[in-house]
Amino acid sequence: MNSSENGSVFMNIQGFDCVGFDLDHTLCKYKLDNFFSLVYDYFAKTLVENKGYDKRILQPLKTHKDFCVKGLVWDIRHGDFLKLSDAGVILRASHGSRLLSYAEIQQKYGAERLWQHFHCLEETLEQCELYRYYENYFDMPSMVVGAQLVDLEEEKPGGWSASWERVTNDMLQEFRKLFSSHLYQEKLPAILTDCTKHPTQYVERCSPHLKEWLKGLRGERKVVFLLTSSQSDFASDLTEYILGADWKDYFDINLHYARKPGFFKIKDPSERPFFKFDDVEKTEEVTELETGQCYIEGNAKKFNEYLQKVTGKQQPKVLYFGDSMRSDIHPCSTHGKWQTVFVLEEMEVEELVPNETSVGMATDQSDGRNTRTGPSKLEREFLLSNQWGSFFTDELHVPINSKHTEEDSVDSTSSVTKPCSNPSSVDSANPTVLNTFWTGLMKKHATIAVPRIDYMSDFPTDYNFETFKSSDWRKGYHPGKPKNTAP
Repeated sequence: MNSSENGSVFMNIQGFDCVGFDLDHTLCKYKLDNFFSLVYDYFAKTLVENKGYDKRILQPLKTHKDFCVKGLVWDIRHGDFLKLSDAGVILRASHGSRLLSYAEIQQKYGAERLWQHFHCLEETLEQCELYRYYENYFDMPSMVVGAQLVDLEEEKPGGWSASWERVTNDMLQEFRKLFSSHLYQEKLPAILTDCTKHPTQYVERCSPHLKEWLKGLRGERKVVFLLTSSQSDFASDLTEYILGADWKDYFDINLHYARKPGFFKIKDPSERPFFKFDDVEKTEEVTELETGQCYIEGNAKKFNEYLQKVTGKQQPKVLYFGDSMRSDIHPCSTHGKWQTVFVLEEMEVEELVPNETSVGMATDQSDGRNTRTGPSKLEREFLLSNQWGSFFTDELHVPINSKHTEEDSVDSTSSVTKPCSNPSSVDSANPTVLNTFWTGLMKKHATIAVPRIDYMSDFPTDYNFETFKSSDWRKGYHPGKPKNTAP
């Protein structure tokens, strides 16, 4: 990356030796209105049929779409869903699906509303038995089911506190089954089977302009790779649908079932080697990767040896595109030392404020090669929420008559803005706007963010993108920043 005297930090694709792509929700754009309902319906049905849960959870997801939003943390033992600031302040919360008042949040979590597990979550991004978070489009619908189950358990003797462990174990067990490899291998009714059996309902093909851009990367003698956690049979079928029968020609090497973020965390390559495979079955362990091949599993350390070999550089520069903070952006930053493009559809849904890079959006729009329709009406309704507010920021209200200095309201070490301890004296006209937990992670770990990957194909590969490392970090959003942003 290059810096300028005014505090701006730039990157351009020509400066990288290798460019990699995640598949689901990155290279492959899902039609989220249909996909969310598909996941929700299968999950609710399996809980009713296999575990005997109340049939009321079978009602359509669209009746709960205002609850379905990315980025919530489920405090499991409390049965509460939390929207957190980048310093761990609880900005909004619900018990099950019922929104908690300001006073109720303080009663449960203290006057400053600081969530006790925040620093552990922020440092590791690990899921655990005490909490789970929902930051990708595969598991967001299951969060809505979880909220309903909290509501239903509260109707029973003992309530949620008597049943939380059993219910969450059932949920995890049944949700994992929905994505098990044998269902797809046998083409049994399941989420992934439906996606490739009826692809026009659930995914979008890559535009001709994007395909041309992808091929152009290889033409510039960059190492272009696909790195996905999807099983190889599903990944192959999906990639063939979105790119065509020649999909392998777009990549120098394909890595399937990488099981991110573990792919990046493995220190001893022998613990998770690469394998050749027949369909999805391992056939033989691989000691040296070869261009033009597909492999499963593996680890970043061994893959980096391949990149060193083919680029002839001891420290090849890698740029990776992904949609998941947990599986893509965070581990690339902390373990892989790769630069990243965060694919974040919420940017487009919450309305973009164009910046100087928006001039590139006009590139090739008139010839129909890169026509974008944008999110559908129902997609917008699923990704936007009146109950939870913006994915990027939220308002924190402070006392009306306090001397609200920066020193009083902000802890200099943690940037925690202290909330009002007396809800009756809240100043609704002058709230403090805070960044959310996920915005904080994005600023720290991503290089830039775009709503969809095909926005990148509007720009030449030597275009200088301003990054989140700039003095005004918000310039890392391209082709413009979301309407809801805070300094």
